[in-house]
Amino acid sequence: MEFKLPITIELPLLLLVSCLLFRLGASNSGFNESLDVHLTASSENQTHQEASCPSGWISNPSNTKCFKYIANNQSWDESETHCKANNGHLAAVTSLQELSFIQKLCSENASGCWVGGRGINGKDGLGWKWSEDILLG
Repeated sequence: MEFKLPITIELPLLLLVSCLLFRLGASNSGFNESLDVHLTASSENQTHQEASCPSGWISNPSNTKCFKYIANNQSWDESETHCKANNGHLAAVTSLQELSFIQKLCSENASGCWVGGRGINGKDGLGWKWSEDILLG
């Protein structure tokens, strides 16, 4: 699954994306496998403010982030680079409700989506890190 953030909006939105690669279906794809579609996410402010999504974007269930598919054949790294060039990151999955929402969006495309969470091997063992440098225990 590939989540990508194309930002063509006039508002200074912070695009949130996690480096987590999850796939719908039975595939064990590598992080840099090319896929046809990616999902982008943006958020003005995570704390109790509603996202005003531009045309072509979809709001998450809590109406705090905007998501958008970008149909490009790119690896995870290329997708994250594309998002960063547009002042964002691949989408961060921050709740079970949001995970369900993103899975539904991605299931509409046979190729899947990239999101921004990634496993890391640090001095304290294995962990998880979002592309916007937030560590998860």
